[in-house]
Amino acid sequence: MLFIEQSLEALHSKFNNKKGVQVLSEQGNTETVSCSFNSPIPDEKLTSFQKEIGIELPKDYITFLKHHNGAKIFELLLGDTNIGGGLQLYSLAEIQSQLQDAYLDKKFVPIGYVSESHLTINIEEIKKGNPNYLFLGNPAFEFRPLNLNFELFFDRFIIS
Repeated sequence: MLFIEQSLEALHSKFNNKKGVQVLSEQGNTETVSCSFNSPIPDEKLTSFQKEIGIELPKDYITFLKHHNGAKIFELLLGDTNIGGGLQLYSLAEIQSQLQDAYLDKKFVPIGYVSESHLTINIEEIKKGNPNYLFLGNPAFEFRPLNLNFELFFDRFIIS
């Protein structure tokens, strides 16, 4: 079992049927956050997408998609109103939509959005066999390596 599955199970148990959970933030304050998860992706859609982009996605990211075809992690709530923030992990349809936009270099597959930056899989790094394939950045500037794979990034994000 990849530990991405354990991380997902832990989040589910903490947020199961709750509108929001209080967490500590800067300077001793607390904030209310929520998590929402999409349904799993069907295998045939995942296989078709991988053929379309010409590469097999990393196993840890595939595992995530097979559990949840996208998610919103630690979105801030003000009362019952979602005010954003957190980590948005794209569904396959959202990834395909992002890929249609010409502003992204074709070596990057955008899988999410965090801190006003795109979270991407670098296809060139996958082809080289580099296990640290995640990059973060903005097309107006540059993308920088995170020196992480998806499950390490996800695990570190939820414990930070």
